[in-house]
Formats: sequence, structure tokens, C-alpha cells
Amino acid sequence: MPTNREVIDLQRGHDIVPTEDFVSVEQYCVYLMHLKAYEVASELAHGATVLDCGCNNGYGTAHLSSVAKRVVGVDVSDRAIEEAQSRHGGENRDFRVVDGLTLPFEDDSFDLSVSFQVIEHVGDYGPYLSEIRRVLTPAGIALFTTPNRLVRLDAGMKPWNSFHVREFSAAELRELLEGVFEQVTVKGLIETVPPPSVYSAELGRVTRVKKENQRWAGIRPKLRGAFPFLGRLGRMLRGRRHSAGLSVEERAAYSTDQVHYSEEDLGRAVDLMAICKG
Repeated sequence: MPTNREVIDLQRGHDIVPTEDFVSVEQYCVYLMHLKAYEVASELAHGATVLDCGCNNGYGTAHLSSVAKRVVGVDVSDRAIEEAQSRHGGENRDFRVVDGLTLPFEDDSFDLSVSFQVIEHVGDYGPYLSEIRRVLTPAGIALFTTPNRLVRLDAGMKPWNSFHVREFSAAELRELLEGVFEQVTVKGLIETVPPPSVYSAELGRVTRVKKENQRWAGIRPKLRGAFPFLGRLGRMLRGRRHSAGLSVEERAAYSTDQVHYSEEDLGRAVDLMAICKG
């Protein structure tokens, strides 16, 4: 079992989120799915001081800054923060590298904290959650998103994403967060329209990858251990097959309006969002 420091060091090498040159419909729909979370967060960010914890290249931080008073994006990756500052630095937004253990802010500094697609990468939830709670005002709100384990993994399966330490069901996520926050509501991302849609594309992607990993169970971990670059090489090769990128028409067929968060049907949601207070 890796130590918390080893997990943090692993996460420093995480991929930069593509936000422009998409090589497949699946990749574009993953981006739209994550952008949807920032759209929801923006509804709570008007005039607020906001923390984007695990901001990657800052695309979501920039989205929040259009309505927030001030937004600070933090990440453990120097490369991500360098790109975020270069692409999205502005008057009411700032980006900082953090150590993954503490947040360099005073108590009660933020009205809203968002930490999207991060908790599944965390090795020790104690400092991660307590630090987010510490820097929130007493009336502050914390939002978390994470993939839904129930659609990605069968019972007993380990995460097939090599950067994921643990994936959660809605009940597991709620139980963890209720240990820190007084009020926790969990919603799931489901379809608003019939296929083809962002939902159907993501469900198809995770189902396909799950089957591939079942087929390679026992072999892939050994290969990954012997050749740690294979995962990234595979992604590069898949990208080259679609190097021309998506056409305007292909992009136009998908939008964030095709999905929404609901407290119903959590078992079939492709992503989870927790809204935490107190």
C-alpha cells in the first residue's frame, strides 16, 4: 500500500485536461461532463471568493471567475499550474502549487470550495477534507465530484485508471463526507435527452474500458509495473488515430444541456456530485 506522500508524488504527473483539440467524441464528452460541474458551481459562485482545489489547467477556474469575486486554483502539479497561469491568469483569478497536505490560506478564507475529479486520487482523506473545511467560512459550501464506482467497476475490481486510489458509490461518498460536514447531499449525473448524448458516450466508454480490463486482468498490472510508460503510450497512439480532431458538426451534436444532476437513479449515474455544508 503506497504512503500518502507516494500517492501525492504520483498525482504530480497527472495528465493535463484537453480543452480544445479533442481527438474523439468520447474525449470531448468527458470534457463536457466535467464542464457541467463547473456550470452548476457557477450558480453558487456569484460575488463569492472561491477555491478550485485540484484545478488542473485552470479551465474551470476561468469559468468560475466570470461570476465570482475572486477564484484561486490550486494543484499539486507544477506543469498544470504553469499552464493554468499562462492560459487563464487574470485580475480576479490566481493559481498556486500546493503540497497536497495543507492549503496555504487562513481559516474562513472562501465562501465556496470546488474539488472536481480529485477525491478518487487522494490517499489520506483526513488532511484533504479537513483543510477544505478549515478554509471555508462557517456558511461556506464545498462541492465534490467523482466517477460513480457502480458503473465503472464490478464488485472486487480495482480502479482501472492508474491515478485513481479509490472510486466511490453514492452511499460511500456520502458516508465519508458526513464525517466532516454536517449536511451532505449527493446527486448523480444522468441523461436529459436520449442517445446519442454526453451520458451515452461516457457510459459506453467506461463499459468498454471495464470489459477490456476484465479481459486483461492479471496481465496488465504486471506490464504496467515492468513498463510504466505503456498507459501514456496507449493514449498517445489512440490520439494519433484521430489526429484530425473533431469537426464542427461532431462537436455540435453534444452539449452540457444533455445531462443534469439528480438525486434519483444514483446507481446509473456516470458521475457523482456532493454538496456539503456545515
